[in-house]
Amino acid sequence: MPESYDDYMWEEQVKIERRNEILRAAADGKLSPEAAENFAAVEQLGPFAKPASRDAYDPRSRQSWTIEMVLVWIISRDFEQVIEFDEKYRRDCIGWHEIPFEPKANKNGYTPGPRKWPHVTKWELRGGHPATISEVSAASVDFKKTKMSFVEAKNQLWECLVSGSIVCSGFNIESKRIETIDEANWLHLDFRKTKKFPIEIKSSFLPLGYMGMRFSKDEILSNWGRNVGATEIFNWEVILIKARELVAENKNEKRYTVAKLSAHLLAHFSDRKDHMQDQNAKHIEPSLETLRGQIRKNNIMKTYR
Repeated sequence: MPESYDDYMWEEQVKIERRNEILRAAADGKLSPEAAENFAAVEQLGPFAKPASRDAYDPRSRQSWTIEMVLVWIISRDFEQVIEFDEKYRRDCIGWHEIPFEPKANKNGYTPGPRKWPHVTKWELRGGHPATISEVSAASVDFKKTKMSFVEAKNQLWECLVSGSIVCSGFNIESKRIETIDEANWLHLDFRKTKKFPIEIKSSFLPLGYMGMRFSKDEILSNWGRNVGATEIFNWEVILIKARELVAENKNEKRYTVAKLSAHLLAHFSDRKDHMQDQNAKHIEPSLETLRGQIRKNNIMKTYR
């Protein structure tokens, strides 16, 4: 224990200088993250890598989700997985990251290729980068439980965006403004790889592109609830009869999609019990996902149009 405040401050300054010395050695490629952490433990400097507390990043407390969080939720229905792709959580998780080597041209303008790059790995201590769509696609294969594949989740999300049952806002790359993305635009938008923007949804032939998309968490959870079970209490005969009636009524509408039909069914049976087998049971609405599955399973759109 230091005998005085001055002694304490001096010891703290020594620790700070020693930590900076270890960080510089890692940045020069002289120490690996494991070696740096070992030095810190032996010298009682405290750990360098510090993961953020997951309790402070409950996605249920957030008003809006990024598109990566939305896709992870649709695929896994696991809030713990969604946290892993929360950009705020990633930024606050301090960890070791490899410093990418950037070759520089010599005085003759020659830039060496990868074979001539130095075989030294350099490290820096910082927060994590925002999640990318590629990471969601790759990580979804390793999720403990999945409701569907990445492609199926993306198709369902686009279906809801085109039908207007879900609203999304984003930064318009052309106008440089944040705006609500019109549902008709989603027919032309898809993920695009660019060097300028790490996360972008763009049209391949129109001057139309967005980044930083945000979705209402409540809308996502209402469309893809955590528990999609309990379908055994629904009287699907009643529900599918109404579905056929709605398809017949809208047979001349070219864009009457499965998503739009599902939304109409949900609105029709809201606060009603005539779709339930047990009329004494607590009122439960079938989720939009469950409705879409039953519509496809019974070929409602193909048979009655």
